[in-house]
Amino acid sequence: MALRFPGAETPEQYWRDIEAGVSHVRRFTRAELRAAGAPEDLLDDPDLVGASALLDGVDGFDAAFFGMSGREAAVTDPQQRLFLECCHHALEDGGYAGSDARIGVYGSVGYRLYSLHSYLANNLADTPGDDWIAQKQIQVGNYPDFAATRAAFRLGLRGPAVNVATACSSALVSVHLACQALLAGDAELMLVGSAALHLPQITGHRHVKGSTISRSGTVRAFDADADGTVGGNGVAAVLLKPLSRALADGDTVHAVILGSAVTNDGDGDGG
Repeated sequence: MALRFPGAETPEQYWRDIEAGVSHVRRFTRAELRAAGAPEDLLDDPDLVGASALLDGVDGFDAAFFGMSGREAAVTDPQQRLFLECCHHALEDGGYAGSDARIGVYGSVGYRLYSLHSYLANNLADTPGDDWIAQKQIQVGNYPDFAATRAAFRLGLRGPAVNVATACSSALVSVHLACQALLAGDAELMLVGSAALHLPQITGHRHVKGSTISRSGTVRAFDADADGTVGGNGVAAVLLKPLSRALADGDTVHAVILGSAVTNDGDGDGG
């Protein structure tokens, strides 16, 4: 498995933070929010909660390692870059990087805010209208539909590659679908990952009564004082394999999935 979360770049560090009750949610000053582009009317809003969890190093990427040019990397959403890196690290951690095993990949990335706020605004005008390759690089690099299939191409994976989009549940639905693929024999191993990066990272949210967003700007999961959630950023990937095969092959087993299911609330309120 592999991950990059605010304040933690390894599963071990993340677990230590959980045990110690460490929160990496940051409170931003008015000056920080203004510098990040927040309009003055929002800064004056009493319901503004300027808090989020920042992910370090999102602008760094070893393009050559993944067979990409500098330009292709520049026009690629950082979420896709993080997804690709994390998938590679998960394969390394499991001992299957470069393996000829039939490995599939299911995954998801968040909304394409990079293209909306950064790349398209600043660089699309420099792209010749008849440069078909450049236009396709922009499309593949910024639409969530290509994250898993691109990872399969760059990592040489020959199993099924499926992009999952079920909003907040995308990562867990991907795990469920990957388990089903393993049970069906579609692949020997399944790589499952998800990345979410809100750009600009220095931001906040406007609290609305009755919403899921925290008024206090603090996440207190399973706590009597919990009042909602706070935005954050991160990426994670896990490598799945049938337990009997993993034990027979001497793989390190971090956890066992006993069962999974996907359902819906129909016309209920989701509560």
